Amino acid sequence: MARTPAKSTTSRRPARRRTQRPDTPPPATADAGPEATDSPPAPEKPSRSRKPAPLAVPAEAEAAEKKTGPVVSVEETSTTLRKVLLNLAFLFAFLLLVPVVIQQFLRNEVVIEPISVPESLAEIGLTPDVVSRRLWDGLQDAIRRAGTAKASVLAVPNSDRIQFSIPETGLSIEALVTQTRQFFRTYQTRISGEIVCAGADCSAQGMQLRLRIQRGTTEVIELPVRGDMAERAYFTEAAIRILTVLDPFVAIAAIGDSSPVRATKLARDLIRTRHPDAHWAHNLIGNLRTDGGEPQLAEPEYRAALALKPDFTIAKVNLALTLMNIAAAAPAAPVAPDLGEAEALLDSARTETPQSATLHAAEGYLAALREDYATAIARYQQAAVLDPTDPSLLARAGELELKHGDAQRGITMLTAALDADPTGLVALTALTMHYIAAGEPQRATEILGNAVAISPDDPSFNYLLGLSLMSQSRYREAETALTRALAGSPDDHEYLFQQAMLLTRTNRPEDAIAILERIVVEDPTDAAALAALAEAEFGLGRIEPATGHYEQALALNPDDPNVLYGLGFARALAGHYDEAIATTERAIALAPDRYDLFFALGNYYTFVDRPDAAITAYQRFLELLPEAAPAMSARRIAEDYIASHAEAAP
Repeated sequence: MARTPAKSTTSRRPARRRTQRPDTPPPATADAGPEATDSPPAPEKPSRSRKPAPLAVPAEAEAAEKKTGPVVSVEETSTTLRKVLLNLAFLFAFLLLVPVVIQQFLRNEVVIEPISVPESLAEIGLTPDVVSRRLWDGLQDAIRRAGTAKASVLAVPNSDRIQFSIPETGLSIEALVTQTRQFFRTYQTRISGEIVCAGADCSAQGMQLRLRIQRGTTEVIELPVRGDMAERAYFTEAAIRILTVLDPFVAIAAIGDSSPVRATKLARDLIRTRHPDAHWAHNLIGNLRTDGGEPQLAEPEYRAALALKPDFTIAKVNLALTLMNIAAAAPAAPVAPDLGEAEALLDSARTETPQSATLHAAEGYLAALREDYATAIARYQQAAVLDPTDPSLLARAGELELKHGDAQRGITMLTAALDADPTGLVALTALTMHYIAAGEPQRATEILGNAVAISPDDPSFNYLLGLSLMSQSRYREAETALTRALAGSPDDHEYLFQQAMLLTRTNRPEDAIAILERIVVEDPTDAAALAALAEAEFGLGRIEPATGHYEQALALNPDDPNVLYGLGFARALAGHYDEAIATTERAIALAPDRYDLFFALGNYYTFVDRPDAAITAYQRFLELLPEAAPAMSARRIAEDYIASHAEAAP
């Protein structure tokens, strides 16, 4: 066995070690000493391995490594740290990504794809993206028109969607959601379609919209040719047709105002099929009955809605309001609805939605019915704070303040409500009636002019404007305003009544009688129309029919001093003076400060030759008659009679 070679004594550099096979003895060195052989060294065989063998580690390095451990470079440390941070970043992104995917999966928004259009329409601005946005606008209009608290579909044009991808990965959130939906077979709702032309010119009026609703299956909606329909109205109609498929209740609610009979029928269909929105359908029918002035028919609908869903807060509030409406309409009924039940319903609703503006407004109405006006005003003010977007709530508070509290404060509140909404009907009506009664109709005309400027064809605004103009004797302008009001609501009895009053004042009694006869035929219980008809007939000398109509009006409203006054006059002209005296005395008992009643009573007493009673009545007439009253002839008659019958004075 060969010995380990000794270190060289002639060189300071370490000898270079040669690679050798493990079974080959180490070669002899030049200074091996006398034991070294003189034969040349055996030639080295090349290594069979392609990789060079590792260099031998010096003994000193091996000893140092045993003491300090392996040496780790800075580059290796930074690489490891970078891998750890990158993995943590991916883990954090994944944790964020999962809820986003789940949220998008559950959101189920309706995507409106670009709608194909002919080139002629694209040239005038109706591009595919524009049409899809018009359709989105129509959906928003339809949902607003429905006016329901129920959540409806969430739609978005495809061009407005935000596509998010993880940087440097190409991984799209949309792709993840789509793949997840396909896996669970819950397809996203998409609306696509095209516009076809009814004629060769392919004008905007000749376009016809055909839509497809895709959600696993495909449903086709084909609209009629647009024709003379406004573009916005056409796309709103298309949206309602879409909602008929996606959200039938909201579609029904959207046509409730324009087609209440059809809406009621469609709501009944939902109820019969036990649709999940059946309780909403009952509530809608109740609202339609309420709007139609039929609270007795609305009540069972709200109760049916609560039977299906006992915690349906909206139906609770609506039922409470209906019970209060019935009580307000028939306060003298033998069995009035129990306001205690209404209060209990509102208490229950308060535990569920204590910050509801509708609830506070209902509580204000209840307090007003109980004549607790301070509480009512406070409730309406709280409702206005909770829902500042509804100025009518502040207007309700101002209306009560004007009538039952501080009038100036009420005017301030009503004016603030009009500043927020110049077309607010509650504030306009309250201020108009106040200014007319206060002898300031020109102020009413000013605020009504602003409302009419905004909505020129609104029947309510034109009606109020007509009243204010009539009180200023501006009859020609008043007739124009009332004609516009009747154009919008030709069957409104209040509008017809005021038109008849205008015709009476402008010496057209025959035309007035024709309108009033129509009203009493359609509504025989309209006491005011009967009394006005009697007065018009009386002016034409038709004493007998006038007396009959006065008596009908008195049967409907036995405590109306105006009707009693007119009936007394008619009976006096018929020669029934004792009946005329009795009737007029009843009117005086109801209105003891009306000077015209005392003048009439004095006249009747002169006809039955009772000067003492006549003088007493005339004296009271002169006491009540204002100095500026336009009744000089009546004053002269009373004074002359008293002077000529001084001996009969009491």
